[in-house]
Amino acid sequence: MTTALEKRKILKKRKPRHFIRTDTNKYNFKARYRRPRGMHNKLRLRHAGHQKRPSPGYGSPKEAKYLHPSGYTQILILNIKQLDKINPKTDGILVAGNVGLKNKLEILEAAKKLNIHVLNIKDIDAFMNLEKDKLTKKKQEKLKIKDKKIKSKEESIKKAEEKQKKEEEKPKTKEEKHKHEIITPKSSEEVQKQ
Repeated sequence: MTTALEKRKILKKRKPRHFIRTDTNKYNFKARYRRPRGMHNKLRLRHAGHQKRPSPGYGSPKEAKYLHPSGYTQILILNIKQLDKINPKTDGILVAGNVGLKNKLEILEAAKKLNIHVLNIKDIDAFMNLEKDKLTKKKQEKLKIKDKKIKSKEESIKKAEEKQKKEEEKPKTKEEKHKHEIITPKSSEEVQKQ
């Protein structure tokens, strides 16, 4: 006797991929399905040679509805706390796409310990190794960038100090001295002497 999953597979092979409304070849009508209402509509009258209509006959058996092809019920997981409610014999998990990499790795480790099937990742060990390597590389790159920033700051400070020393050591020319005198305001005593 065939199981419900095998029956579903056979039924889905017979089912048309898309149900299309009539006159989709015309500009105004989009391909999404709408129930035909016309009095002489061939699709409504189920004439041969026309498109198929959706019907309950194309549905899955009740036992196989919403099951993963592996036979497990699919449960979307967003955090580790949700793993406590899962029965490893009947349920399989799907790790949500919007979960960050660190949390995803934690969820996978916990699932591995609890012997829970992860339906959207084929090889958990390979995936975890690959992603951990990526994380370590990222950390190393960040450290390199930090070191470069620190070195460049130190170099710029050294250059600025060297510039100041050179300017201080330079003997001032007459013009520079004169400019300096003009810029600095004279005190009242100096003005009286002149």
